[in-house]
Formats: sequence, C-alpha cells, structure tokens
Amino acid sequence: TIQASCPDPDLPLHGRVLDSKPGNQHGEQMIFACDPGFKLTGSSTIRCNNGICNSTAPLCAGMKLN
Repeated sequence: TIQASCPDPDLPLHGRVLDSKPGNQHGEQMIFACDPGFKLTGSSTIRCNNGICNSTAPLCAGMKLN
C-alpha cells in the first residue's frame, strides 16, 4: 500500500529547514533551525507518518540581549 504524504508545515518566522529535500513523504523528517540571534522553541524535527506529522513546526524567538 502507498503511504500518504504530509502537508507542508509552516516555516517558522526567522527560521529555515536544513534539509534541501522536503520531508513531507511518509517516513521522512524535516530538520528546522533558527537564524542567528533566535532560539528554537519546540521540536527541531518533524517526521511524517502516513499523512500525519508527529509534531508541529517549532517557533524561533528572539534572544534577550544583556
């Protein structure tokens, strides 16, 4: 049987996906990173399992400067 692909997750503001290939096919994962000066909140990876992502996309929050 063919496994369903997942919808593309929203990219975090001030963030990006490290993989050059979208990870929205069954069994693939996407790895997220934040731009310099921003801290990742949430899971840095999302895995697709038969049409359902195991997590939502993370957020990138600005880091407080001292």
